[in-house]
Amino acid sequence: MEKFVDSLVATQLTHLTLLSLGIVFAAGLVTSLTPCMLSMLPITIVYWRIRSREPLQAAAQSTWFALGLATTLAGLGIIATGIGQVYGQVGIGLPIVVSIVAILMGLNLYGSPTAEVSL
Repeated sequence: MEKFVDSLVATQLTHLTLLSLGIVFAAGLVTSLTPCMLSMLPITIVYWRIRSREPLQAAAQSTWFALGLATTLAGLGIIATGIGQVYGQVGIGLPIVVSIVAILMGLNLYGSPTAEVSL
């Protein structure tokens, strides 16, 4: 099933039509159905329903919120792609430095007294 969907999306991306835009949009919606996003859905709905007095106003605010979230995530994806390309072109030193920083951050969150680093 996964190979079929991958080939369908790849085919639709090479020949852009109205149908292909719909398929790519649907594929994007399906990929956003992750546990992280779904767990926030009830909280978001209740938040906007409590903040607004009318259902139409809640729908409008929810739409703006969703568009803002999608724009932010798309921007972060573009930045991550750019950083990933740079990261792949750098020698062996950068991955080691990033790994050490990640380990120190993890130890700091864990509360290890030996990992306290002041800059």
